[in-house]
Amino acid sequence: MSQRERFEAWAIEGKFAFRNERGFWMYPAFSQGQMYLAWKASRRATLEESAKVCDRMVSVSAVSYETGSACAQEIRALAASDSDKET
Repeated sequence: MSQRERFEAWAIEGKFAFRNERGFWMYPAFSQGQMYLAWKASRRATLEESAKVCDRMVSVSAVSYETGSACAQEIRALAASDSDKET
């Protein structure tokens, strides 16, 4: 599922959006662009916070250093791939 599809599912679940009878997306309280920008920004921030948790593991031990570094790299790669897939 793409980030856009996840966003649309979240918007429907939260009753922020719906599809009208003609199949068009409707965002009654906000513009679609505003909501999608907020979604992307919150996801980026959450992924970076997660990577920082892994960064803190680096200082614990040699094993934690490797694990923490790999974990942070994978999370940041996920964030980068989200940006690469934007439509």
